[in-house]
Amino acid sequence: MPLEVFQAPATLREQLIEFQSRQQCYPLTELDQLKEELAGYVGIYLLYYRGQLPLYSGIRTANQHSCCMPIYIGKAENPGKRTGKGSVAGGLIGRLREHRSSIRQVNNLDIADFDFTVVAMAVATRCLGRSCADTALPTRVVQYHFWLWYPCTG
Repeated sequence: MPLEVFQAPATLREQLIEFQSRQQCYPLTELDQLKEELAGYVGIYLLYYRGQLPLYSGIRTANQHSCCMPIYIGKAENPGKRTGKGSVAGGLIGRLREHRSSIRQVNNLDIADFDFTVVAMAVATRCLGRSCADTALPTRVVQYHFWLWYPCTG
């Protein structure tokens, strides 16, 4: 018997991409001011570069007027996902802080050159054996969207 593989319905993919495109873009320098708003959520985050490194000039140009072409797409999961513990100790704010810290450690990058958007997902505190907010599928959908299509207009 051949293996049956689940394919995310086109409507789900379209809804996720449309939802992501509506999210506000924030400067990474303002991350601490958004701590309360981001606390308690897992989800997907997209980092955008607007700096002067020649290697990333195409990305900088795409992001000149809006957050359009991410340089990185990641997911922030519930740290207790595999044990069934519903804590979001790190979540979106934790993962974005890790990126900010890594950027600060590099001498040719400046956090002022980075922006971010998020697709926040709520986490139920009681799940049987895993997190109720599974970020893997939504992350892949957003990654494929940006890898296959150049979504910038104008």
